[in-house]
Amino acid sequence: MHSTGPDLNTQNVTLINVQGIETPTLRGQWFDDGFRGTMGELMCAIEENREPLNGARENLTSLALTFAAVHARQQNCEVEVGSVRALLNI
Repeated sequence: MHSTGPDLNTQNVTLINVQGIETPTLRGQWFDDGFRGTMGELMCAIEENREPLNGARENLTSLALTFAAVHARQQNCEVEVGSVRALLNI
């Protein structure tokens, strides 16, 4: 997957896989539409006195899953989520 564009609101995405190349039509804009959801969650969390679902702690969990998936693909083996702390040779 590759995203290009001059700014956050003007992007083109290209997906390349074994089936070929796809260029989906994107609807909405990150700053206006995507940012609304992330900021809305933060504001709700503050109002409800809780950690936001998109906070740093949850992002670390997502990053651990991503690192494990990339490492597993690179090494062609199973990897326990949380066991890979950095990616080399990306």
